[in-house]
Amino acid sequence: MSRVKGLWPLAIVGAVLVWFWVELCFDWVGPNLTGQVPQLMPVVAAGFVSWGFYFAAGTGTPALIKVIVGSIFGVIAAYLLMAVGPNLMGGKVMGVSITAGILALILLFCIAIGDMVYVPMAFGAFASTVFVWQITGLANFLPAAPTQMSIANVTINTLIALVAGGILGFIHSSLAAVITPGAQKADEAAAVEAVVDR
Repeated sequence: MSRVKGLWPLAIVGAVLVWFWVELCFDWVGPNLTGQVPQLMPVVAAGFVSWGFYFAAGTGTPALIKVIVGSIFGVIAAYLLMAVGPNLMGGKVMGVSITAGILALILLFCIAIGDMVYVPMAFGAFASTVFVWQITGLANFLPAAPTQMSIANVTINTLIALVAGGILGFIHSSLAAVITPGAQKADEAAAVEAVVDR
């Protein structure tokens, strides 16, 4: 019961921030596609990806930096995939998959750069960007369509969402720590550690 009690501040703050993020992505951002589709709606999931990786990285400023740096590395790799892959092997899927494999190899070797290059986040950012590319029309691979998002916009909007998710994670953990009564802080820390360890 002590763990459940310690999670209340974290859960309440998280619920409010989740509402805010979904509302922002779906309603409050102007259109960036043809039609009335908010520019962040296709990338709402990316924010949750980096939010989760923020907690996995340990929370606090170091974790936020890891999430932002990892996001930048992953999004750059995804941009290269979108820009180069469709132009290989005669525009076939094989060209995209070969490019993805090469970029994954490069991302893994980024571990050697140092602790700040959080490779799990880089892979999450890469996957998130490719997912957004898929659901917005696969620009540069499939013929142009009215609702297709350019690869530049896919890259920029996904990076915005990933960084926002990291910042939301930082706000989440910081606000929860502020409103948690002193006697419950140990319970909250134990509950968070249990969730991260899973």
